[in-house]
Amino acid sequence: MKKLIVIAVLTIGLSTFAQKSAKNPRKENLEQFTPQQRNELRLKSLTLDLGLNAVQQKEIGKIITEMEAKKEAFQKERLAKKEVGTKPTNDELFAMRIKLLDEKIATKERLKKILDAKQFEKWEQMQSKRMEKNRKNAKKKTDRGSAEK
Repeated sequence: MKKLIVIAVLTIGLSTFAQKSAKNPRKENLEQFTPQQRNELRLKSLTLDLGLNAVQQKEIGKIITEMEAKKEAFQKERLAKKEVGTKPTNDELFAMRIKLLDEKIATKERLKKILDAKQFEKWEQMQSKRMEKNRKNAKKKTDRGSAEK
């Protein structure tokens, strides 16, 4: 009887271990879309969440497209530097963070002009939930990374 239990546990354990584990299936699904498709999906999602009208959709669509273009350029630049093997100095990191924060402030101001007060408040709540989720995921990654070492 003990042997059967041990065999069952090992079989279940090995079968779950052997399965392909997707890090983030939602992210993998987004990667198969073109940038224009991702932007459209994001805009439609915001339209549903915030109740955007046609004019607001048009303006926010422009903002999303600009943000994605900046993000793509930054990632390409970062990957190019990573391939060369150069790491940014503390001053460069500081400058990048300042630039990022300045862009976030500018985007927030633009959205404040486009959205009404209720929509803007809901957008801020969505952003804070998103940031909290990102912090939790980052903490899990660092916890997992330190446990593996």
